Amino acid sequence: MKIRTEEGRTFFYFLLLAAFVVSYFLLQDYLATIVFSVVVVVMFKPAFDLFRKWFRGRETPATLATVVLISLTLLIPLFLIINITVNQAIEFQQQLSTLVVGKNVNLTNVITHINRLLASVPYLDRYQLTEAEIVENVRGIVEPVATFLANKAVSIGSSSAEWVAKIIIFLSIIAVLFPGYERFIQLLKDLSPLDDRLDQRYIDRMTVMTKSMVKGVFIIAFVQGVVTGIFFWIAGVPYVLF
Repeated sequence: MKIRTEEGRTFFYFLLLAAFVVSYFLLQDYLATIVFSVVVVVMFKPAFDLFRKWFRGRETPATLATVVLISLTLLIPLFLIINITVNQAIEFQQQLSTLVVGKNVNLTNVITHINRLLASVPYLDRYQLTEAEIVENVRGIVEPVATFLANKAVSIGSSSAEWVAKIIIFLSIIAVLFPGYERFIQLLKDLSPLDDRLDQRYIDRMTVMTKSMVKGVFIIAFVQGVVTGIFFWIAGVPYVLF
């Protein structure tokens, strides 16, 4: 018995929907990584095309060069931020240790000045600060923070395997999609019941929207960070990143 095209297409879409549902439950922990990988491919596809021209149509070296470019683009700013944050955290810890353990003379001067102000205010002259109280309060603040950071470090260490899996998934997706981008787009067109020209129009609009959204988020975050950093610098706020 010959199966009609409409019935076969309906059955195929039903199987495709079932496959998507099963894939969602199996890969729900990695959906963000998958979406991020697709967005990265869309953003760096022009760079891949340029590298492919440089390597005379060879896709493997073009893919490797694009992966290196992505790594430099993403990892260098992240490394700089982590490096500055760690240095500021170390400096903060050293100054805090000097203040708490070393009993800095500046602390004594500040306490003396505050006690003089309290003594000159009616009804507050009976309140006097001591160095031991200040040290105890600082320790009460620092110890929970240190415990929180230690727990975070343990959590990061325990989730390292998950991060490795996400990195492998990310690299695998971009390594497959860059050389097979045109074939992937054509597959989407073949699966769509719409006309190919209409599909291409929707794909172009989604691509432009994705690029605009990523660029907009980056520009807003960059401008906000620069403006905030300038205000902190003018105000003399230390340990901005920490």
